[in-house]
Amino acid sequence: MNREGRRRPRFPTLKVSLWRRHPRVREQPRPVSSVEVLDSKLSDPAAPVEDVLTTFVLAAIDDFAAAEARLVDFEID
Repeated sequence: MNREGRRRPRFPTLKVSLWRRHPRVREQPRPVSSVEVLDSKLSDPAAPVEDVLTTFVLAAIDDFAAAEARLVDFEID
């Protein structure tokens, strides 16, 4: 690989969240992921076991759906 191939890209990708960058999006509430809800329920010792298990299952379904959507997008492209 030559020197040109090893150089960093001319315009590096920005890793700034869109929620902080765009004023119109910033006004809207950020969606709460099921993983964040699960984390809050696990940290609450008074949370009923049924709620924690239900939230865990919903988080797993959301993760699977997101992975499946990425796979479908990859196959289409």
